[in-house]
Amino acid sequence: MLRLVIALTLLLLFASYFPLGCDTLNGGGGDGARINSVETSEAIVTAQAAEVTVAAVRDLGVIRINDIIQKRDCGLSVEFAGRSVWLFGDTLLATPNEDNRTFLSNSWSSTYDTDAGDGIDGFTERVDGVGAPQEFFPLKEAEMTLADAHEGEVCDEGPWSAPVELFSVDAPENVYGWVYDFLAHPEFSQDNGRIIYITYTKKIDRMHSQLRQVAVELDPPR
Repeated sequence: MLRLVIALTLLLLFASYFPLGCDTLNGGGGDGARINSVETSEAIVTAQAAEVTVAAVRDLGVIRINDIIQKRDCGLSVEFAGRSVWLFGDTLLATPNEDNRTFLSNSWSSTYDTDAGDGIDGFTERVDGVGAPQEFFPLKEAEMTLADAHEGEVCDEGPWSAPVELFSVDAPENVYGWVYDFLAHPEFSQDNGRIIYITYTKKIDRMHSQLRQVAVELDPPR
């Protein structure tokens, strides 16, 4: 029952970010990409966002993960039962899981570290018999067919206010230099939303990526 409640909560959150069948994941990418602004969700950009300015930005470094995970992206989070539960997308393993697979369509982790001021840490996940993370919900054949049929479609977003640049990130200096998946984590916000926390994915080579975290301090609307 607990797993079902968590699943429904995350599915509702996931749907609000990424409607099924729509390619709305990335904030950009490619060689030499430079991410200039984050236009993510109402948690960051509200109706008054045009009046908001950034006071300070702190790089909180890399979020530590299970050593068997080479890379995974997304990282939508929700507060549940006193902890933060994170749902990830494509997950690549360094060694096969007990089903002899190295690629998972999704995975998940959770942490009781609810103070992001010094960086979010303490992630754990359910693992199989060889220590590999388990999928939160394996995709069924019909779901995979639907996703393939709608790949590349662009969805009905907004309406949004004018964008506000939060911070810039230079792409890695290699041919795999993608920087993408900028996501807000409102359950970690402090001072009534004046301090917000953002994560993003940074590819460091063809087979590895980092999930990095940033604290953004906003000046109140004028």
